[in-house]
Amino acid sequence: MNRYRVLRHPVSFVAKNALALILSSVGTAALGFVFWAFATRLVRAEFLGRATAEIAAMSLVANLSQLGFGSTFERFLPIAGSQTRSLVVKGYALSCTVAFVGSLVYLSLPASRLVLLDSAQRLTFVISTVAWSIFVLQDRVLIALRKSSLVPVENLSFSAAKLVLLPVIVAVSITQGIYLSWTIPVVAAVAIVSRYVFWTLIPRHASQRRNVEALPSITTIIKLALGQYVTTILRVFSTSIVALIVIATVGATASAYYYIPAMISSALGQLIYNVVTSFLVESSFDSESIGTHARSALRVLGVVLVSGVVIGEIFASQILRVFGSTYAAHGTTLLRLLLLSLPALAVTEFYAAFAWLDRRVWWLAGRELVSLALYLGLVLAFIGRLGIIATGWAALGSAAAQALFFAPILVRRYRSETSQLDPS
Repeated sequence: MNRYRVLRHPVSFVAKNALALILSSVGTAALGFVFWAFATRLVRAEFLGRATAEIAAMSLVANLSQLGFGSTFERFLPIAGSQTRSLVVKGYALSCTVAFVGSLVYLSLPASRLVLLDSAQRLTFVISTVAWSIFVLQDRVLIALRKSSLVPVENLSFSAAKLVLLPVIVAVSITQGIYLSWTIPVVAAVAIVSRYVFWTLIPRHASQRRNVEALPSITTIIKLALGQYVTTILRVFSTSIVALIVIATVGATASAYYYIPAMISSALGQLIYNVVTSFLVESSFDSESIGTHARSALRVLGVVLVSGVVIGEIFASQILRVFGSTYAAHGTTLLRLLLLSLPALAVTEFYAAFAWLDRRVWWLAGRELVSLALYLGLVLAFIGRLGIIATGWAALGSAAAQALFFAPILVRRYRSETSQLDPS
């Protein structure tokens, strides 16, 4: 009976945490769609355009300010014990400092003056960017401390709050209504969650996780975080540069037909990442049961991939018709190609989790660099002849090449972790 319980608990934790993160991603995306549909009916395109530019700039600066601490928290907070508070505080402090400096750098750029028209808006931008950097990181803290169930509660509450505030604040300020409806819930969420994290969650975790493996030195942690940071920058660059290549080569209209399939595929890719994250956290908590956690994660991944890819392949045209018949006509093939690349993406993301467990994060940065070179090379080689479809073939080709390289490594590691498990 005890043995049965030991085997069942890790499985349920991986599945439960993954499903919580999936719920957060799907629910946030749905409420975000409603938010922007509502916003287009409340303000003119001019104000909407400024708000989206302001939000995009804030998100970019805040995300680049993470310094790789998101994955660092997921890997090392489970074993941090009495050092948990110190690690979280240092991560928050470094991220906030970089966000503050980054927001000032953005404000010094001429482009910022087209969006932020006065000193009040500039001050609001700085405050909201720093708050957003914590808002992103605190989700990773909750995940790392086995409170993934609170992530959808927090994010769905935030999404609902900004939707409720939107008409109220727009009525007061037509120019800043959209942006403030984002900022106010972020500040509130940071205050509420931080109080729970530092007053309740961290003390409880520190008292329960005293006898764990030694936490690496701060130098080692920073090196690993920097490796993840390089990987993140390369991914951001990849997404941005391809969007620029598309609009420069085939025009703004074709760029719109590219963006929607890419957004849908990216959303499903986020679900893969959610499952892998859950596996990483549970394996960090209980390194003696990595094989059990891996099996559980593969089961959930199988459900996500099979259902998502098969449904997407069959109903790609119908899905895109929601955005208009022209999107279906021009984007169906692209969406199918992007979805076909996701199983290969799952292989590399699963390998990335093992690399974090083994503290070989700079391998991931090298992989991302090679992937970027191959992806951009294929896009540039074929976009002139194939149009936006070239981005689909490039994604499929680069993902397949990576999967062919990493799959044997992943299979060997998976077998070594599961070979001792009871097949029953």
